[in-house]
Amino acid sequence: MVTKQQQGLTLIELLVVMAIVGLMAYLGTSLNASWYNSTEQKKLKHLIELGISKTKSTAIRNPGGYLGDDSAASLCLVDKVLSVQYPDCSNLHVVWSSQNEKYDLAKVLDRFSITFKGSDFKCMAFNNKGSLINNYKTCITGSLNTPLLISLSKSNISTADACKNDPLCLEVDIK
Repeated sequence: MVTKQQQGLTLIELLVVMAIVGLMAYLGTSLNASWYNSTEQKKLKHLIELGISKTKSTAIRNPGGYLGDDSAASLCLVDKVLSVQYPDCSNLHVVWSSQNEKYDLAKVLDRFSITFKGSDFKCMAFNNKGSLINNYKTCITGSLNTPLLISLSKSNISTADACKNDPLCLEVDIK
């Protein structure tokens, strides 16, 4: 008795393989989006930390000779550009700008928000000792123990405690 060997795949086998490939593509896409958001958020955190560091060093160098609680340098977020300026955010003396970092901050800020004590971040001013100045124009006020929060715009995180419970939120220490 001669039996014919099967050549090829049945329709059921093809459908099962296609379903498995489709499921893997779906899971890969959602994991990739999560990874991308996390990477962009970490880049933004690094950029803010870099800006804070450059602002403090500019304030301590004090190129304008400002004393006391006058602003020696400010970290400003204007028109989706982060910059270090002295003495304040009036664009008189720009020391550093996020545009120099080859990082599309405007695109990222469409998806993420930077908040301090529940308000949108605009600027922070430091005196010639490198300390954060309270109540300086429209800049943030508070202690160096209060972190900036970076979260997805739809998250609306306003406190550090809420940020700890949200995987889409990062804290940036000002210290």
